[in-house]
Amino acid sequence: MDRRPHRSRPRVVPRWSARARSGAPATGAIWPFDPELAQLELGLRDLVKREAGDDEDRRVARAWLSARGLALAELGAVIFAARDATTLALALEAERAGDRDPLAVRWLGARLGYPPCCTERYLAIPIRDDAGLFDALLPAPGHPAPPESLWLVGALGLISHAPCSLECEDTLRLGRATLAALDARYAGFASVWRGLASRLHTLDADGRVSCTATDRLEVLPEPVPRVVAAAAGAAARWSADHRG
Repeated sequence: MDRRPHRSRPRVVPRWSARARSGAPATGAIWPFDPELAQLELGLRDLVKREAGDDEDRRVARAWLSARGLALAELGAVIFAARDATTLALALEAERAGDRDPLAVRWLGARLGYPPCCTERYLAIPIRDDAGLFDALLPAPGHPAPPESLWLVGALGLISHAPCSLECEDTLRLGRATLAALDARYAGFASVWRGLASRLHTLDADGRVSCTATDRLEVLPEPVPRVVAAAAGAAARWSADHRG
């Protein structure tokens, strides 16, 4: 779902580059990987949506998606990819309508493969920027969830929507199918991904992402994300425990 920033509040959420989704991972690496393309190939969605942060983002995303035989359409920073022109034309109409049009949100959600329960929960939230969604949807600490529903760290997620719950069965099925497809294509991917995803994830007031297990790592929002040992930072503003 489209998660536009709310103008009255500062943005502390990192903006992940479209390049994190535009490519194939080397052996033993996570990024770049494209869960949305995997879902399209599995028939779990009809449409891919990318948001380009800069001209290089746009160039790389275009090249990656068009090389997969997909047609493209663009509106501002948004790049849509699909197998047919009709889906693209309707996607542009829905994007123009915006996320305050429930019919447009539901149409886009369905084409993007989002579970209907998650779309309806999204529509019920009054402030739909990242901060508003985190506040409304992330559970209190002490409730470990499976890693397949991870969305706090966007570049690491197998899903591209805000799930109604970290235990949402439809979301978990989507994540598991996506991970299996990626692992089948890129040998060993699932093991490497789980090593970083099956952790306690936090986002602090400075916009820094930490992933904690027996060690504490930080994911840097570079064009292709990089993992480093975490230094001391601000107190966590949001957290999601995916050690379940």
